[in-house]
Amino acid sequence: MKSFSKLARMKIETIPALKIGRLAVDRRYQNRGVGRLLIKYIAGMAIEIGRGTGIRLLILQAKPQSVPFYLKAGFQLTYEVKRERGRRNRTMFLDLFRIEEE
Repeated sequence: MKSFSKLARMKIETIPALKIGRLAVDRRYQNRGVGRLLIKYIAGMAIEIGRGTGIRLLILQAKPQSVPFYLKAGFQLTYEVKRERGRRNRTMFLDLFRIEEE
């Protein structure tokens, strides 16, 4: 899967971002909206913090099986960079400016 947005072509490291280190929902509570709620909450906090600090993106390293979930949540894949080649997890980002416009 590839992303074709302008931000995906840019070097993500050069854009102010908040990184989600680990995010998981216990299997007993999956498919109940908990993950989407967590993403929404984190994005809201990032937007609030970003007003004073300039945060533009949420970024994370998604496991292959989690990519569809994050795509549905509005994240986009970055172009694969050299350091990602051969690794399973992919860098994804959510543009907080798009959320604020909605």
